[in-house]
Amino acid sequence: MPNTFRTALVCASNVNRSVEAHKYFLDHGFDSALVSSYGAADIIRLPSSTGKPLSAPFSTNERSARKTTYQMLIDRCKDAAADFYAREGIIAMLERDITVKEAPESFQLTFRASRRAAFPQLVICFEEAVYVDLCRFMQVEMQTVDLIPVLVVNIETPDSIKSAGIGAEEAFRVASALGKIEPAEWIDKADGVFRELNEEKESTKGMLHTFFFV
Repeated sequence: MPNTFRTALVCASNVNRSVEAHKYFLDHGFDSALVSSYGAADIIRLPSSTGKPLSAPFSTNERSARKTTYQMLIDRCKDAAADFYAREGIIAMLERDITVKEAPESFQLTFRASRRAAFPQLVICFEEAVYVDLCRFMQVEMQTVDLIPVLVVNIETPDSIKSAGIGAEEAFRVASALGKIEPAEWIDKADGVFRELNEEKESTKGMLHTFFFV
């Protein structure tokens, strides 16, 4: 697959679906400089045995004193209810995350700051609520006269460890199909690409996609 475009993979907390996809892309030859993963929620949330989510803030930047790392989340899980988090696979999930990167990142905080030059050309979401939030963010805060097209896609994926693997494969299939044409041609050819994907596999039917210019 020609890997010449920047891709962002986004779920709510950047601990499960988006990181599983991030790892899948890297394991299948995607350039590590061109793929990234993020969360779109206001804070990081993990399930708990009490029903009240275990929560933590996203870092505001790389040097933030409030930086929440995956190791910190593991330590908090072990302190709160080690048996529960081990049984549910959440500690193993976070240990996987460490092999991909150090800490969860917020899409909005990252690109609101100053990294417009590295804005992704393809944004793949794994939940409609995330897709809606990012579309609103780009429409309200990121659109400029530069008119660089960004394709935003949603692949609805339940927030479970098993489903995250399926979503990762689907995301890679989308990126691979788009990689067969130049990003500059996506705005004219993306509809055809998604029609072909729908014909190939039932699970992609109803996939949302739209363009923004940033």
